[in-house]
Amino acid sequence: MSTTESDTGQNTVDSHKAAVREYLRTRGEVASKDELRAGTDVPAWYITQIAAQDTFYTSLNHNSEYVASKHVVGRRSTHDGFWRPEVDDGEAVFHRQETTKATLKHLAFRRPSGLTAPEANDLLGRRCYRPLQKLAEQGEIHAADWQDTTVYVHRWPSRRDDQLTQRETDQPTDVTPDDPAEDGYLYRDELVATFLSVAVSQIQSIAPERAAALVLRQFEGDSFDALERRLRRNHSFREALEYTEPEGCPRRDIPLAGLRRTPTRGTS
Repeated sequence: MSTTESDTGQNTVDSHKAAVREYLRTRGEVASKDELRAGTDVPAWYITQIAAQDTFYTSLNHNSEYVASKHVVGRRSTHDGFWRPEVDDGEAVFHRQETTKATLKHLAFRRPSGLTAPEANDLLGRRCYRPLQKLAEQGEIHAADWQDTTVYVHRWPSRRDDQLTQRETDQPTDVTPDDPAEDGYLYRDELVATFLSVAVSQIQSIAPERAAALVLRQFEGDSFDALERRLRRNHSFREALEYTEPEGCPRRDIPLAGLRRTPTRGTS
């Protein structure tokens, strides 16, 4: 009968390590502890305590159920230290810092704008509120109040201030109009009238009414003939272009025909 001492001897542990490594290589470098138990001869005690081995990491999510080698996590991780392989349960999350506590502390210290609990949940694929709170209570990170939420940041006041300033800068600007129109439409005659009010003082190369008529033509995709018909039957457009009577509308052969030939300033 084999003894525990002989089973945990260095040669035996090395053989277990080699067996797990070989199994991981055949499984895309990640496997669950249940798969290791079923697919290898490695004893259950070694797999249960595999996180204590300096060769392997267990996943930060899924109850630490998934196993990967330290070398693979270091080689395949992104610039922020994470490796997220696809597994049966969706995605296993590994980090170069190995443990949840070390990873959260690393993120709180290194992220330019600190870390909130919801952000940590998304990054680690697990609930992180309690581990973050415990780190703050132990004084390993600082919990700062910011806009009705808690941001976990560096312990040093100077770094902390920089992170909170960066978080303020990162917030998107609200571009919603203060008092939007109820129907939300942009009326074409308003567009033309606004253009014409600016064109009077800004455009000298052609008559402002001509320029506004050209804008309307481009907006509608009209031919010159179609534009003339549109102006003659649409009172709001005539008013916007300051033609009070249909007879005053620009004719295709009077000013509109010249739109394609009138040189603009700076051209010959």
